[in-house]
Amino acid sequence: MLSEWLERDRTVGIPEPWVASARAAGAAGGAIKARWEKLLAAVQAASELAEKEIGQMDEFAVEIRPDADRPALREALNYFRENRISGEPGFLTKLTQKTRLVALSGSLVNGHVPSTDHDYASVLLRLDLEEARAAAMKLWNDLVQKEGGPAFESLGTDHPEEQVRLRYVPRLEKALSWWTGWAEPLLRKAEVLGINPALITGGTGVGPVESCGALARSVEELLRPAAALDRVMDRLTELRDYVRSVRESLKPAIQKGSQIAVRLSAALDESPEAYQKAWEEREALRGLSPQIDARRELLEKLSSGAPAWARAIAERRSTTCPMHAIEAWNWKLLDTSFESYLSSSMADEQKKAGELSAIVRRQTVTLAVDRAWLALSERMRENRALMQKLQGWAQIATRIGRGNGRNVETLRAQARDLMASCAQAVPCWIMPAERALAMFDGTWKFDVIVLDEASQSDIVSMPLLFLANRAVIAGDDRQVSPAAVGVGDMAVNALSRQYIEGKIANWPIYQAQSSLYDLARTAYDPLMLREHFRSVPPIIGYSNQLSYNGLILPLRDAASTNLVPAIVRCRVNGVREQNDANKAEAEAIVGRIKACIGEKAYDGKTFGVIVMRSGRTGAQIQLINDLLYKALGPEVIQSRRILCGLSPDFQGDERDVIFLSLVDSPDGDKPLRREGAGSDDGMKKRWNVAVSRARDQIWAVYSFDPATQLQDGDIRKTFFDYLSDLEKNGCRAEESGLISELASEVADGLEEKGFTVHRGYRIGAFDLDLVVEEDGKKVIIECDGDAGSPIPNAVIARMECQTILERAGWQFVRVRGGAWSRDPESGLWWVMSQLAEKGVRPSPEEKPKAEDKQEDLVTEVQAKAETFTKTLRVDSDAAEAKRLKRERIIAELRKLGAEVDSEVKKSSRFAG
Repeated sequence: MLSEWLERDRTVGIPEPWVASARAAGAAGGAIKARWEKLLAAVQAASELAEKEIGQMDEFAVEIRPDADRPALREALNYFRENRISGEPGFLTKLTQKTRLVALSGSLVNGHVPSTDHDYASVLLRLDLEEARAAAMKLWNDLVQKEGGPAFESLGTDHPEEQVRLRYVPRLEKALSWWTGWAEPLLRKAEVLGINPALITGGTGVGPVESCGALARSVEELLRPAAALDRVMDRLTELRDYVRSVRESLKPAIQKGSQIAVRLSAALDESPEAYQKAWEEREALRGLSPQIDARRELLEKLSSGAPAWARAIAERRSTTCPMHAIEAWNWKLLDTSFESYLSSSMADEQKKAGELSAIVRRQTVTLAVDRAWLALSERMRENRALMQKLQGWAQIATRIGRGNGRNVETLRAQARDLMASCAQAVPCWIMPAERALAMFDGTWKFDVIVLDEASQSDIVSMPLLFLANRAVIAGDDRQVSPAAVGVGDMAVNALSRQYIEGKIANWPIYQAQSSLYDLARTAYDPLMLREHFRSVPPIIGYSNQLSYNGLILPLRDAASTNLVPAIVRCRVNGVREQNDANKAEAEAIVGRIKACIGEKAYDGKTFGVIVMRSGRTGAQIQLINDLLYKALGPEVIQSRRILCGLSPDFQGDERDVIFLSLVDSPDGDKPLRREGAGSDDGMKKRWNVAVSRARDQIWAVYSFDPATQLQDGDIRKTFFDYLSDLEKNGCRAEESGLISELASEVADGLEEKGFTVHRGYRIGAFDLDLVVEEDGKKVIIECDGDAGSPIPNAVIARMECQTILERAGWQFVRVRGGAWSRDPESGLWWVMSQLAEKGVRPSPEEKPKAEDKQEDLVTEVQAKAETFTKTLRVDSDAAEAKRLKRERIIAELRKLGAEVDSEVKKSSRFAG
């Protein structure tokens, strides 16, 4: 403790006389110490003023003449500052302030007499500094210089107070606090150790100077050597304890028979030389540690697979290799690798694959966009005129602003003209065909033009092909084609013979009714996209049968929607009126739409109404629209995207639920007039479009008996025959039953647990291992790792299949063949847990039939619809009565007017 305190001040020694005097002043305290503290304060004050003057020295160079009257100068400076007198003194100032001006001339700032407030402040600062420096110098010379210290003047000519502050103030402060801060605690520690303080401070009755000097000599001559001896003894004790600990640490090795440990222990008692020699031998043995570590590491690896063999080698009981060791080792390596593969979660891997696929799709889109803009920028650099037009368009658009200006229409017309010229500066255009024909003149060509719904584009759209180097024509010739209303065939034929006969192949087919898609088929083989994502199989099944010869491959599961059945019959007692309106069907449709909107099963669903016979006036469409707005209002119509129209109005569009209004009604019990496929299969195409617009459900609303009042060959009969077969047999997928041995084992296990399993299930073009079904909900099970699979790149093909079917709403569970083979029971329970997460569980012995649930929903909608329909009918009847009354009043007024006109004419004749 005393040694540590002595180390805190290694400068005690025999100090300089002025330092000794400062120590004694600190020990004496009172007025003596206060005088030294006054010196420190004076130095600090002068130093602060000096720093302030140094800071402004470059801006204000102050000079005070030696003969200047400094009190008068200070008084003049303060007077001028207080009275804000600055600048060149005027006549009155010279007259009244002559004495002060003389005093002021005793100083210079930047070579001229002070004349501004800054000048006055700079000179006052110099006066303050001189006074503070004089006070500090007097105290310094009285206290320090008299005791042998340097004179204040010798510390520098410019700012000696700064030298004092930096070089001597720290020593002075330490000296003043030396006695109370270091010496007195030292004396208390010495007294605790039994040392009489009086013996090391010169005895009692001596003054502060003698006490400080005696203590300094005692510290250097007695206390420091004693402390050093204590440290040596402590170190010796530490070394003895260390030797004892080394001896103890060697005992376990000695007990195990280590000769080097025995020699080291003996050397501890002999001599340092003997221990050094034994230690060098130990270090030589340590050089073998890499080989020892390698042996230990190999034994650890071997023990994980062959612990008995590793133990025998470690104990040096075995020098031979066991039989089949290489084969066993290779098997273990494969087993470890396979366990590592199985430890990864299939679900996590699938999720990661999905995320990576999404990233690839996003990056592909980004790449396409970036490349388009890059090509555009390169084209723009080569065409300065185009750049100028684009900049002109941007300036006009800025001038248009919010579109409230006086010349806004003129500016908009100019912007449209410029935009047509700047079309090349836009990488992608999306617009109707007629607008493209009006906007682009073919002076330059697009790289690619995509023509969608080309089966609805007539021959007038052909010039669009002239606008691009390549074209993609998308359409369906089994859907609605151009109607060419009001165009005469004779006129078209005459033009064809005049201009294209003998010049274009197949020139006779270039008719007004020909679609762009039909014309393209004469030159190119179409690529049919067979996979269908929109409609559930029961719906698209009719279009597939009617128009596509069964080539369409539906990918959606019928259970992917809760709206069942997919096609609902709704016969009403309606009558087709002369204007082709059927009021009962219109009321039934609007009532059912309103009832559906109130059902939870239809939350968020969109609706469409397709009228299959509207006549020339569109009376049925108008009637349904009027009733929809009365029953629902525009907000609901907009939110549910409710649209009423003909099949062409829906081509290229879709809705969740479609209502079909067949309009027609019989005359008594007579059959309806047969409605065939129509000219150019026009009616067949309308039915194909109408049915295939529905995603989840169709409501067929009609006013006749399909079984007795539809003739053979009637297009409507094909629909109702399909519907009857669907109600009787359902919409069943193909099941080949041909599956792998692994899939068969999984299916057997699930069936034993009560699951309904379909083997070799076919969805679209994809043959799947298993599909597990419960209450209409289906989940696909794919079994991976079948060693007998002959398909190259089978994994990639299956993942592509899964990606496509997941887009259509299917859910997958993938079973690893390796995990199943190792532990079929655990594998089965894992599959069951995955199925449970997806809502599929073993079938109960008694469960409600799906038909019951279908009937519940349909019955609920039908019941609510009847109530709404009655309300609509009452409102409609009231409106009709008002209309008839209004028409009757108008007729009477017209009759009365005619009578008045007749009387007026008679009166005119009599007057003549």
